[in-house]
Amino acid sequence: MSEKTLQQKAAEAHNMCRIKGDSMLDNSDREVIFDAEYDTEQQALTARDYFIQKARDVENEPANIDSEITALSDGFRLKMHIIFSCQAEVVLFQMAIR
Repeated sequence: MSEKTLQQKAAEAHNMCRIKGDSMLDNSDREVIFDAEYDTEQQALTARDYFIQKARDVENEPANIDSEITALSDGFRLKMHIIFSCQAEVVLFQMAIR
């Protein structure tokens, strides 16, 4: 039997590491929707900036980020909608904010 070359071994390893069948990360879920209430507008702004920075830290391609802060009778509501380029970025984002 002939000895396999390093290149042949690498090619076999690549094929063995492939995900078989349907992947859990099929890019069907690339969005994060966030809705929270804060006591002050400054707290809402700080939270918004925090989430934007976490999104920027994990994105490979620019994420589409929309946010809105509205006054309530007893505080402020922050609504955010983030669309990442792939589902893996959503997972990384969720891990980063825990």
